Amino acid sequence: MLKIISYKLYILIFLYLYLFCYNSKANQTINRKLSHASIYIEYGQVGKALEILNSIKSSKDNNFKLLISYGRAFLKLREFEKAKKYFEDAIFSSEIEDEEAYLGIAYAYLEIGKFKKAYQNIRPLLKSSFKPVQTELILIEIELKTGYSDNAKKRLVKLLNDRKNDPNVIIAYAKQLFLNEDPYDAITYLEGEIIKNNNSPKVLVYLGRIRGVMGYKKQEKELYLKAAELYRKIGYELRAKILLESANKINFLDKRNENVSSDIINTPSEIGKEDKENNKDLVNKNNNFTNEKIEKRSIEETIEPLNINISNNLSSKSFDISWLPKSSSNKNFVPFKTKDIFFGSGFLIDDGNYVITNYHVIEGTSIVLIRTGIGKESAAEIAYYDKKKDLAVLKLINKLGKKNEFFSISNFEDPKPGSDALVIGYPMPDFFGASLPTITEGIVAKTTGLGDNPNNFLITSKINSGNSGGPIINKKGCLIGIAVGKLDTKAILKKLDMLPEDMNIGIKSSNASKILGSIKNNTCKLKKDFNRVTLYELMLPKVVFIIAGN
Repeated sequence: MLKIISYKLYILIFLYLYLFCYNSKANQTINRKLSHASIYIEYGQVGKALEILNSIKSSKDNNFKLLISYGRAFLKLREFEKAKKYFEDAIFSSEIEDEEAYLGIAYAYLEIGKFKKAYQNIRPLLKSSFKPVQTELILIEIELKTGYSDNAKKRLVKLLNDRKNDPNVIIAYAKQLFLNEDPYDAITYLEGEIIKNNNSPKVLVYLGRIRGVMGYKKQEKELYLKAAELYRKIGYELRAKILLESANKINFLDKRNENVSSDIINTPSEIGKEDKENNKDLVNKNNNFTNEKIEKRSIEETIEPLNINISNNLSSKSFDISWLPKSSSNKNFVPFKTKDIFFGSGFLIDDGNYVITNYHVIEGTSIVLIRTGIGKESAAEIAYYDKKKDLAVLKLINKLGKKNEFFSISNFEDPKPGSDALVIGYPMPDFFGASLPTITEGIVAKTTGLGDNPNNFLITSKINSGNSGGPIINKKGCLIGIAVGKLDTKAILKKLDMLPEDMNIGIKSSNASKILGSIKNNTCKLKKDFNRVTLYELMLPKVVFIIAGN
């Protein structure tokens, strides 16, 4: 009898050990799969990540991590509502660990520009010790997006002192330098950190991306290969493999040179002659299609949408819109096939039927996509342009704006010396992303342009490639001008024998008013200064990203 009991006990112990080892091995396999999925998501290969996640059977032990991974995957796919739903489900699936889910929800709100809700979800985490770097980086991103670059820099410096070797903090500081100060300062800083931190592979990859977007593709490839080798040495084979594949197919999209043209720095005598000729009929003599005279309308005290009467007789050029029906399901950054890609910014007017931008953004193109900061899209055609003033009006195939989602001409205003100048647009979209605009802060330095050009004005706000055509506003949300991209310092030095320091050019909003038929002086009806986050959220549907091709 004793032998039978001992034998049964032996079997029970064996079965327990077998099940323990089996479950332990199964858990290791699931954790490895989740880790691989996370890496694929990080590098944008979401399809592969979803294949892995779909192969994992959900259980009580792994359900929370699985839901978090799905949320991150759909966040990367820019399906924010679906991502948010997974993060919310994760909260209800766990009685203890829900901080990761709240962080995910905050990221989802961050990516759609709802910064107040993003803050609400990380506020409890700020008081705890849970992932202090990630929570601080969300606050920093909000400050960078809304133009509080000085606040972001102070927060980053403190974070750097606390987390000197954290690659995420190093990258965030470099991003701030690149966006608000000087790209070469960002490069110098990253190179120094790579030396101090023994060639951190994550920092190497980010430096490679910066080099690539600036046109140094050979250096980009070398940095990717170096990072891959470092990952391989420390056993991160999957990261190494992905980077090797990326290095072998680096092919950054061509972009239009967005330097200001020599027309922007004309002398006052040249401008006066040109204005006199153009104002005669408000028709650009350089147009290759016929524009009828724009009907002049008075602006009522109540803010009403402007009825624009611009003839669009494109006899020599047709715009391709065959790609449009499938664009909503197209996950590619550029949803149409084209030889060259050009990026810019703009803003909605006339109840969301038209967009104003720079002429050089769409010059020579035959495909134009407009995308708002809240994700609405439409194809567009050129309705009017003035090459000398570098302005264009685009007519949308599908109306995008509704009430309060466009700029009313009643809210155009001429710039005042020393007043705020907030540039809103999509700087370097193939690097910083194109889902949300970014504000850069400055002031109006001079109410005339270079060479005292009366059509332009000078601002201290930072302007990067991709900002061209975006609105320049004040804290009330009044449109004071249109951004003109980066200054061509060589052209300026040659023509004016001087170089402006830390200055950029805006086109006065009165130039747009004339095109749109306003005969009144620009006086904005808005009187109240907005909180920056509130102002940003109000601008989201109005400020558009432009992708053009030929």
